[in-house]
Amino acid sequence: DEGAALDYFAHPAEAVAAAAASEEQQRQREGSLGLGGQRVAFDQEEEEEEDEASPKDPSQVVSNRRRDVVMGEKVEEDPDFVPPVHEKSEDDEAFLKEALSKSLLFKHLGPQESSIVVGAFAPAVFNSGDPVIKQGDDGDHFYVLASGTCNCFVKPKEWTPPSDPPADAPPFHPEFGPRVFRYDKQGMTFGELALMYNAPRAATIVCDSEEGTKLWALDRKTFKQVLLKTRKQQEETQMKFINEFPLFSTLDKEEKMRVLEAVKVMEFSAGTRVVLEGSTDCDLFYMIVEGECVPKKANEQGEEVPVFRNLKTGEYFGELALLNNKPRAASVDCVTDCILYCIDRRAFTRLLGPLEEILKRNSEVYATWKAEME
Repeated sequence: DEGAALDYFAHPAEAVAAAAASEEQQRQREGSLGLGGQRVAFDQEEEEEEDEASPKDPSQVVSNRRRDVVMGEKVEEDPDFVPPVHEKSEDDEAFLKEALSKSLLFKHLGPQESSIVVGAFAPAVFNSGDPVIKQGDDGDHFYVLASGTCNCFVKPKEWTPPSDPPADAPPFHPEFGPRVFRYDKQGMTFGELALMYNAPRAATIVCDSEEGTKLWALDRKTFKQVLLKTRKQQEETQMKFINEFPLFSTLDKEEKMRVLEAVKVMEFSAGTRVVLEGSTDCDLFYMIVEGECVPKKANEQGEEVPVFRNLKTGEYFGELALLNNKPRAASVDCVTDCILYCIDRRAFTRLLGPLEEILKRNSEVYATWKAEME
């Protein structure tokens, strides 16, 4: 039982707890700072979520709050920085995207950010017995396990390896201490703390595959610069869209900034159904950034037919979901690949108040809405 290792060798659980406590104190000291001295909002929802994919081992003590992930050191944007691109097969790219989608630190990256980050991962191959990271060293890389296996060791203070351990003794490394975890599944990750701030490694990770272990590695500078650049570009693009969007034409600058905070980006392939007629899932309002969508309704014969012209860039649908709780009045399908901005009703109301009041500021838009309601 590997879990018994912490109790067997001089109570190293205390060392694990101390490492976690030290990192928590570090976060508390640095937690008010983010990229450029700001907190980095990855999502606007209030709920907390556990990272199901990444194990809760000492090498990755990461906050599980969805609202923001705190970057401990202040980083200025480097205008000359060019993200590295390491050649990968389509399977490699798909593998990394799948692995990152399950990681708390990456799961809320937008499509553009995700693609750049995936491109920046570099392959790293280790032989059996090679340490990837060492407890106490400064860390600046995050790793994804592609093949092989690794062991995680935590060495307590004043620990020495037993000279004659019994046969049933938990595994240990004579230099790095007791084994507390084993990475043996593709897509497992470790080293998240290295991307958030320059903290000493809390554990040692050693490869133990005879055939070698392949990892994908991402450095902290690339991660933060990508976030800075893509977030800035994304916000500029989104604000331009909001400024030109008819429904928000009467909002002032502060109100438009609130809309920007609530916007989520969604991508859909051609043929995908975004909204289903009769569905009671009526919490999202959609704005078309790129592509075309077609609204459809079932006729008396049960056949779905278009009920309106195709909706294009700058148009929207699902606004009634922000006004009442009635089932969806029509289905909406993507005619082409689409990028949509969406806002949920709770966020919209919290940030701007009832949509009807905003519609009333713009008599033309309000008249259209009234006609649809009647």
